[in-house]
Amino acid sequence: MSDSTLKNKYTSFFQKPDIHLWLFAAIMLSGLVVRLCFSATVPWGSYQHDVGGDLGHKAVIEYIAGHLRLNSETNSWQYSHPQLHYIICAVVYRIAQLFSSDINVIMSAIETFCVFASMISVFAVYKTLLYLFKDKTAVLFGTFLYTFMPSNILMSRYLNNDSTLIVFTNLSIMFAVKWYKTKKISALLLTALLAAFAMSSKASGIILIPILGLLFLFSLAKERFTKENILLYLRNFGTFLLVFIPLPAYIFGRMYVLFNQPLGFISTPGGLPETGSPLSGFYFPLNMLENPFAIDPFAENIKDLIHYPEYLLKTALFGEFRHSSEKILLARIVIVLAIVLLAAGTAFCIYRVFSGKIHDFPIAIFIAAGVLIPVIFHIGACISLPYACTFNYRYLAPFMVFTVIILTRAFIFASKKGAVLRYLSAAFLLTFAISSSLFYLYF
Repeated sequence: MSDSTLKNKYTSFFQKPDIHLWLFAAIMLSGLVVRLCFSATVPWGSYQHDVGGDLGHKAVIEYIAGHLRLNSETNSWQYSHPQLHYIICAVVYRIAQLFSSDINVIMSAIETFCVFASMISVFAVYKTLLYLFKDKTAVLFGTFLYTFMPSNILMSRYLNNDSTLIVFTNLSIMFAVKWYKTKKISALLLTALLAAFAMSSKASGIILIPILGLLFLFSLAKERFTKENILLYLRNFGTFLLVFIPLPAYIFGRMYVLFNQPLGFISTPGGLPETGSPLSGFYFPLNMLENPFAIDPFAENIKDLIHYPEYLLKTALFGEFRHSSEKILLARIVIVLAIVLLAAGTAFCIYRVFSGKIHDFPIAIFIAAGVLIPVIFHIGACISLPYACTFNYRYLAPFMVFTVIILTRAFIFASKKGAVLRYLSAAFLLTFAISSSLFYLYF
């Protein structure tokens, strides 16, 4: 059978509407099952950050659920965060209380809610890829990759505000791409509203603003600079601001009035050893695979041991936690596969830039901004707050969709080089997804 025959059969099978929808449903269902199984096999609050204590995420949720109002007594630790995430979780808390007074049941119910919410992120990524690419086979593989990324499995049950930030960010990006493709005002309004929700869940959601702003700016630049076009974009931009501003302005204005807390304020616990600059260890050490898990952030000599890219990669795969030594081999396989994926994506980006084959400049700028701006912000945060927990990948997790877009486009590029490379790419993604799932289901 010739290569072209294989290609036609392969493409036509995956692109059939019924087959495509059934496969997408299978991805969603399998992703949900893996997340629910992982959540069910570990105690609530485990493998998460800053949940317990009088000032942790659980305490904030309980305060709002118990008092039916926002806290106005302290802005210490997790109380310093925007409160939308905690309001949503408090609603789930109150609903769970109707069925049980056991705190373990209630908190597990909130985690389960977060798991289902995480699947909304998967759907948003799927729709974003559909708006960008006609190749439905590639869309399925990109969705598959995002669904089974280790960090997305790990963080799907988070009680902390990373979970809702990721959901609202992905939805905002989805509607931004839809607006760019259709110019529908409803898509623009939903982009603004969801961006406001993202920023009102966690302050780092503000990173969305320059990314979206560049898409709007270069979209205008793509049009003819007529008076009508300029006025239309100004009206659209003004409408965007009218929808976006009120909720974050209230939340952050309230914190400023009550506690004199400026935008971007971060409350940090004491006792953390300082790391060096992220730029001083900006490489992957050759012995990285000896211990595939991130170094203990409380290690006394961490300044000499931490490397920014290494810590970022390891926390992206396995979080900032110690895992069983029985899982080391599986962890090493996942790390190697992840490095290959990153190398392939980077090589593809370099090729596209130097070949000059960029057909949709505003989208290219949007994707580049979605990758680079969060990294720049993150490095800046690591310099100003030199602690291992700041180096954690979870601060970049809401913008992983842009990396998936790049890898999906790389998959399309590889697919055009022949059926063999296409099947190898598919097998690689499948191996990565299975390895990631087994890691979090093996206890």
